[in-house]
Amino acid sequence: MVERWEPLPIRRLARIYEVSDHGRIKSVDRVLRRYRIHGNDGKIGPERVHAMRIKGRLLKPYLMKIGYLRVTLGPEEEQFYLHKLIAMAFVANPRRLCEINHKDLDKTNNHWVNLEWVTHAENMAHWRKLGNREA
Repeated sequence: MVERWEPLPIRRLARIYEVSDHGRIKSVDRVLRRYRIHGNDGKIGPERVHAMRIKGRLLKPYLMKIGYLRVTLGPEEEQFYLHKLIAMAFVANPRRLCEINHKDLDKTNNHWVNLEWVTHAENMAHWRKLGNREA
């Protein structure tokens, strides 16, 4: 199956990152423009623009003690659960639910077919049904 990439479903970060339906995240190639102010006039002109090319790369998520993968994104270094970013991008949520269930109980399997939006009660019932009581 071909891996599909979509912009990150968070508007302020969508130009910088993409998520895949296979559960991965990457930064994208981009050009960062920096404006330099020279002299006493304080003016910014075209001759005072410096462009820096940034090569995109796959990001390596951090495995938390509770078993979920987390990534740090953006200049403010915000932290996000990877499964939530994948679900926001690829899993329909018509009931506007706020929890995500890993169908196979593997918290590191963030492929979109393994994720579903659920209520807290549904999430806990799924854990109990499969024999895990440590949620």
